Amino acid sequence: MNSRLTLTAAGIATVAMAGAAAAETLTVSVDIAGIGYNASGFTSLGGGFSGAEYADALIVSWGFSNVSADVYFNEGSGYSNWASEARIGILDFSVGDTAGDVYWTYANPFTANSGASTPGTYVNYTGGNFSSGDISSNGWTIGSEGDVELVATTSWNDGTGLDAGVFTSGTAWVTIETIPAPGALALLGLAGLAGGRRRR
Repeated sequence: MNSRLTLTAAGIATVAMAGAAAAETLTVSVDIAGIGYNASGFTSLGGGFSGAEYADALIVSWGFSNVSADVYFNEGSGYSNWASEARIGILDFSVGDTAGDVYWTYANPFTANSGASTPGTYVNYTGGNFSSGDISSNGWTIGSEGDVELVATTSWNDGTGLDAGVFTSGTAWVTIETIPAPGALALLGLAGLAGGRRRR
């Protein structure tokens, strides 16, 4: 009688542990106001996922809302940066990793092919909204050696080395779905076997 009770209690504990390690949907959302972007590379927007705890996690969606930016005509350049050249997206920061996928996908927060008219000035643009929708069918995974990062850049280099603009408002986000650890799934299977033996 006691052994049956012990086995049942162990099975319940095992199921609880496995349940805690089940797939989860996680979202990181960041305020991007005050962050500049330029052509020298990718500027981190301060949000993403990285680390072994997200191994093989699937990227489900990403996007941004209410984005506005001051777009600069930098001193020393012959032309202003354009609003439409701004890019916000998600990037695999560990390019060349062996566990995750390598990807870079983006959207333009603004459509205006225009900028400031005088060096040393800027124009503010508003209305940047985008949602990728469900992109889980792309099969993009983070991997234990990779990550996903929200980033910004510009498609044109004005030659000054200065920021092309600065975001004055906006929120960006990325959502992932974690994968249960194999050990947790194995424990769940053992719990089921234990329950089956008890019933027999």
